[in-house]
Amino acid sequence: MNEQRENQPPHYEVYGLPLDWQPNDGTMLFANVPGTFLWTSTSLAELLAAVYRSAGEQRYGLLLQAQGRRSTADDWNFICQFPTFHDGLEAIGRIAAGAGWGRFEVHDYDREQQRVVMRMYNAWESVAQQAMGVLWGVHYVSGKFAGWFSHHFETNCWATQRRFVTQGDPYDEFVVEPSSRLIEEELETIEREEHERQLQLEELVEQRTAQLSATINELQQAQSALRMQARLIQEIGTPVVQIWHGVLMVPMVGVIDNRRAMHLTETVLSEISNRAAQVVLIDITGVINLDTEVANYLMQTMRAITLLGAYSALVGISPAIAQTMVTLGIELGNLTTFANLQQGLEYAFQRIGIRLCDGHVPLRER
Repeated sequence: MNEQRENQPPHYEVYGLPLDWQPNDGTMLFANVPGTFLWTSTSLAELLAAVYRSAGEQRYGLLLQAQGRRSTADDWNFICQFPTFHDGLEAIGRIAAGAGWGRFEVHDYDREQQRVVMRMYNAWESVAQQAMGVLWGVHYVSGKFAGWFSHHFETNCWATQRRFVTQGDPYDEFVVEPSSRLIEEELETIEREEHERQLQLEELVEQRTAQLSATINELQQAQSALRMQARLIQEIGTPVVQIWHGVLMVPMVGVIDNRRAMHLTETVLSEISNRAAQVVLIDITGVINLDTEVANYLMQTMRAITLLGAYSALVGISPAIAQTMVTLGIELGNLTTFANLQQGLEYAFQRIGIRLCDGHVPLRER
């Protein structure tokens, strides 16, 4: 009944309960208790979604059930004001319907078995979930049902939902009966399991972090060793040996790559200046393979030696290397070459004025 008077704040009664507004204050009272209106399919649905995302599926349902059950203490005090439990439950139902919570009814009641079947039409949780297109179950109201009948039967009860509006049923249906299940214990179990998983995850992260640190350390050590090896190879990879006054020999062994060939040029030219060398023999007897680019580096080195005023010769050209050079079309031009080191030494001694006597002992010519 509308009891609004002119210049008075709006006042209505819904099922005998007062509904008052104070527009100037922005407040509303329902049954003399502060209240608020929320659009079920938008604002309320968004609040539920936020709780669901934060709590997770399993904890979400238990948290809403727990809160619904806790709120039944005041409900029970209200119900006890009526002649019978069913009268009080009916009054609670009228209030819930008037507040837009939906309408519930007792479909089946077995006092002896302490078993009840409750049906809920237009439950606010279902309306919100239909708007979102999700199926999370009606938990707050099921907590209410379990709490009311736990007081009534004086034993712990649990409400199990078995029909769902969000699945196309005309109503949400719940079976309320005695149970050993306790919401608090189940929440504690979930929290304990999550805590254990968190500890396991932290332990796993620590293990993986330690493994990664060890791997990084090993890689750093390996890189350091490789750098040291690279420096060592660079130092001994192209040794320059003075075999006689004014005669240098560069023994090349293994595979010659671009890096070694470039280093050869730098080292040889530096040693010629430092030792005032007149002849340089580049010995490739121990070289495994030779490609066009490396051959070009060698020829450039020998030409650079000539520009410094020294003689150069390439010695130790094996048949395999010679065949490779022919196949690749490598032209040595007018560079001096010898098949073996002995021939190269004879050439070098000749260039510096040394003759070989019997037994090939070098003697300086007078």
